[in-house]
Amino acid sequence: MPRLPDEPLDLPGVPDGLVARPLREHRRDEHGALVEVRDRSGRRKLDLVMLTAPDEPPGDDPPAAPGAARPVAPGAAAPLAPGAAADDERWPATVPPATRGFVLGAGRRRWATVIDRFGEDAWPVACDLARAGIVRLVCAVDDRLAVATPRRWELTEPWAARVALGRGDRHADRERWQRRAELAVAALASSDPELAAALEEADPGGSSARILVCAAEDRLAGIVRDGPRAFSQAHFGDTKSHAHVDAVLRHSGVPTGTRQQLGVHRSQRLGVAGPVVLERTGATIEVARLDGLVELRADQPGLTLSVAPGAALVVVENLQAGEALTDRHRDLAVAYTAGMPSEASLSHLAALGEAAAHLAIAPDADAGGVRIAEAVLTRLGDATGQRAALLDVGAGPHRPSHPWRDDGPAKAALRRALPGPAAALARACLDRGYPVEQEATTIAAVEAWLARLGWTSATRH
Repeated sequence: MPRLPDEPLDLPGVPDGLVARPLREHRRDEHGALVEVRDRSGRRKLDLVMLTAPDEPPGDDPPAAPGAARPVAPGAAAPLAPGAAADDERWPATVPPATRGFVLGAGRRRWATVIDRFGEDAWPVACDLARAGIVRLVCAVDDRLAVATPRRWELTEPWAARVALGRGDRHADRERWQRRAELAVAALASSDPELAAALEEADPGGSSARILVCAAEDRLAGIVRDGPRAFSQAHFGDTKSHAHVDAVLRHSGVPTGTRQQLGVHRSQRLGVAGPVVLERTGATIEVARLDGLVELRADQPGLTLSVAPGAALVVVENLQAGEALTDRHRDLAVAYTAGMPSEASLSHLAALGEAAAHLAIAPDADAGGVRIAEAVLTRLGDATGQRAALLDVGAGPHRPSHPWRDDGPAKAALRRALPGPAAALARACLDRGYPVEQEATTIAAVEAWLARLGWTSATRH
């Protein structure tokens, strides 16, 4: 049965700066008219109140469904312009920008959900939001006719309308980027199939897809940028917001040659640690003499890498895991790919893998990790690739993450990998349905592999 807000009442427990409007219960009579529900003695019932700012219109009846935007009530303020909520002066100081998405994320929030988000600060924050006209608080009334336990909050009409308007803008923006991507994929299908495939796999709503769209359009126009920052400035208005363009393109499988032609390529690094020896122009460096991973510019002319006889080598994608393994096992050779390895890095990894007595590859358990594993295994060749252990870092205990969409780019990429050299990892990822990119899981997987070898940090086998 609908609840209609009534005129404010002076009740105990109403916070300063707010008024309490009773929410009267109504039913429809035989003619369809709303009639207030009273108790058996004919007295008006008072069990719920709505706390609002004094000048806030009482709102619609009945309250909107969770997540729904309500129409603006007569006399209410006009909807806020898109983007205004983020820096509008009406936001209370107790609600920093990082938490505003939670406030605007649903038309209605149960009080238990608010407590989960704000903890002990839930009540003062909610009251500040109500004073600012952003939410209305619905509270119970106790036997003494005083304001009691909060039940929920609801967005006021102007703010609910702003959220609805923002959603429409985001949907239209996503469609524009999707259309640009489709046009670029069609135009690049024959001239640059790797870039076209990367763009086709990307999630249209993500920042990586937008970078790929801009890169594809530059490629079609023959534009060469003066580095990643120039690319970011040209397409996104400042030099830093998307200055990681080379890393995005590399992780998406765009080859080095294309990134060089776009003017955004930066020499990729390869990290090494343990019993690895570097040689160049007659000079030799024993990496084991240095602590931690040593990151190298992989494409230096004349640079060669080798491992000590009998060494165990593990190739990792996770930097923190690589550092931890290096600290734990000084005699373990570790190679850190820094994302999708370049051609130079793959050549060095192939040389190390061929010389190592034991070899494991431990990328993240996601589409990017499968792509890295495919690249390394393909470069290793048949003999070395067959004895390499491809570790699934998601096989052990871990915390599940947000699942992939069934029709999303991650699952599509994993399905395409099923006939390839990293098929076992791709199948494991698909069976789980979510990515595993955790430092602890990588360390645990490598430790389990070393234990199966009977290898310890004090010995080499």
